Amino acid sequence: MGLSPFSGRQPLFGGALAAAAGIALADATGLGIGPSLVAFLATLAVFLWRRSNASVWAVVVAAFATLQAFALRPPSGLELERRVGPLGRAVRVVGTIIDQPRTKEESRFYRCTLQLESIRWDGQDHPCQALLAVSWPDEAPVYGDRVQIDGWLRPPERPRNPGQFDFASWLRRKGVLTELWLREASDAVVLSSGHGSALVETSAEFRRWTHDLLRLDLEREPEVAAVIASMVLGTADEAADQLAESFRQTGTFHLFAVSGFNVAILALLVQWLLQPLGLGRGKLAPAVVVPVLLFYALVTGLGASSVRATLMAAVLLTAAWSEHPARLLNSLGAAALLILAWDPQQLFGAGFQLSFLVVLALLALGDPILQRIRGLGGPDPFLPEILLPPWRQWLHRRRLEVLGLVAASLAAWLGSAPLMFWHFHTVTPVALAANLLAVPLATVILGLGLLSLLGGAFSLTWAVLINNANWGATQLLLFSVQQFAAVPGGHFHAALPRPGAPAVELTLLDLDRSSALVLRAGGETWLLGCGHRSDFDRGVRACLHARGLDRLTGLIATKPASAHTGAAEECLRLFPPRAIVDSPLAARSAFRRELHEAAARRGVPLRFLAAGQMLELTGGARLVVLHPPTQLDGPRREDQPLVLRLDTSDGRRVLLLSDAGETTERLLLARPAELRADVLILGEHPREASGTPAFLAAVQPSLVLRHERNRRFRRASDEGESQRRILRLPAATLLYKTDANGALTLSLDPGRPPRVSAFLGPPRPAAARAPEYQRTRKPERPEG
Repeated sequence: MGLSPFSGRQPLFGGALAAAAGIALADATGLGIGPSLVAFLATLAVFLWRRSNASVWAVVVAAFATLQAFALRPPSGLELERRVGPLGRAVRVVGTIIDQPRTKEESRFYRCTLQLESIRWDGQDHPCQALLAVSWPDEAPVYGDRVQIDGWLRPPERPRNPGQFDFASWLRRKGVLTELWLREASDAVVLSSGHGSALVETSAEFRRWTHDLLRLDLEREPEVAAVIASMVLGTADEAADQLAESFRQTGTFHLFAVSGFNVAILALLVQWLLQPLGLGRGKLAPAVVVPVLLFYALVTGLGASSVRATLMAAVLLTAAWSEHPARLLNSLGAAALLILAWDPQQLFGAGFQLSFLVVLALLALGDPILQRIRGLGGPDPFLPEILLPPWRQWLHRRRLEVLGLVAASLAAWLGSAPLMFWHFHTVTPVALAANLLAVPLATVILGLGLLSLLGGAFSLTWAVLINNANWGATQLLLFSVQQFAAVPGGHFHAALPRPGAPAVELTLLDLDRSSALVLRAGGETWLLGCGHRSDFDRGVRACLHARGLDRLTGLIATKPASAHTGAAEECLRLFPPRAIVDSPLAARSAFRRELHEAAARRGVPLRFLAAGQMLELTGGARLVVLHPPTQLDGPRREDQPLVLRLDTSDGRRVLLLSDAGETTERLLLARPAELRADVLILGEHPREASGTPAFLAAVQPSLVLRHERNRRFRRASDEGESQRRILRLPAATLLYKTDANGALTLSLDPGRPPRVSAFLGPPRPAAARAPEYQRTRKPERPEG
């Protein structure tokens, strides 16, 4: 019992729990800086008057609640947010870039953080110390540049679809409450350079040098080089991003970036190198290992995950090598207190939660699991090991090492599984087996990478030799991870059960450049349009995964255009449908041909439906095709949408117009009886009006849902476009648009009227919409 990490008093672990409670309390209640300071001073007075355990915990709770209030609500940022308002305004700012600008694939915008010095609006300069998130078109400046920018300042946009990453909350937790957009690179000027921290600049120089050294002689193997650089330095590039999915699916993503695992392996390697000098263990070991860990954090860029892992590993390893091994839980609490004092927002990050919960699981479950499986495949437990032949003793020790890995892998998986489900809706049973092979390989890759850096400082030939050896280990890791990722049922997405789910549900997603609708009827899920590639990852994919989906009943190609089927290849890979439904028109579009070729490669059957045909769904519902007919003379791509009518078992009708325009509506009016529907769902035709008076009179909907792109910058003077987009509806007809509500969900149940819910809150009819989207395409330059 004395060797248990949970034995004895653990005051620092209790203090860490109290700190977490204070941070969570301040975050949940919105406690301001003033009230939190008053609470801290009051608890401190109570502690000084009557010292007790309860008063100590109260002081810790209040102290960390105050830290959270300052971190979440910086006074300068709050004042700037208040003055900017919800609509935004044109400004000129001067400030310094305090991080390295980053971009994503297929995006021309670079994102960085700006520390403000001054801001100009209404012809006057105002000093300001707030932080801004800047979206910079094309080539961006670098860390430490002092810049002047003319742009549009506004609050960061909230997520608009289920499962979508909440970028606004992420920025707010970094103390950034406003976002600056500039349309052209010429709207910004670099005033001077070299204003950053010397420590951070030194870190960047080390990072560039080590990055180049690890890639030496691997230029023709970008994927292998990317994995090595990611595992050793935590760097990320396009090649690494493409491989990361397999690591996520196998529960081995912790190997793919700098984490506690990397830091712990480094510490053990240093300890192994110190053993010939007699410094491998004992009180002198931390004096050598901890500085090496700090230098490693510097080389990896001083990122939040790197600093967190270094602090955590330094405290835990120091405790493990001390004379008090029973205080590991106390040491874990000390590491948590240091990290939360450095940045209270770490508590809400998946990385922090996974790191500490996995360590807790290892401490609590690792040894009990090992004791239960220790006898598997072993010799007679009553036979002393010394009586075994030497070869049996060797096998026995290797067996115990493997069982130790199994116990650790199972404990870590049990600790991480709840958080993986909560944050990413992912369950990875294959992680148990994948980590048994991946962890030793990753240890070899990390060790070889570090040897390449150590030797490469003196000899490039040495670095080339080690890098080539690392190539083999990395190829084996990639092969094993990809094989585990392909195991049926090895990973899947899941969602919490939804009691009282409607019989039929349609979700109209709010996407910037795309059109997509998710239809659920009974146990089937159909996707009507998979969207543009840039929107698929952020919107469509996130929504489907949040609903626990890994497969679609079917994909309906609503239109042969990039906004509808541009992400077909990715959709078929991640959510293999049982069938694809398309129109019978000739494949005159490159996007339609790409869809058909992708379906052929993956063996997905194609079904062509024309006007008058139908698709039966479970629960008695069906989709009736109204357009296009088998033959259509000289159609433009814009006039080839699949127009469908959803008929439910109780006789309700929902007309799915896609983004058909006036030309298609005239063709549909030839059969007005087929158009009558209770609900109309439509989008925006790129050139023509949609929802014309004659068409609406034929449909007679009581409810209209419209996908209207959320344009951040719209010409206020574009009256032609504004008039074209107006729907002339009877007063009794309700109209809901995605630009004001985010994703819209229509629920249909027998015997109940249709119900609409909006992702951004209570649904707002179009008549109640504030004119917040009538903005200029390019903000005016402020005076001066």
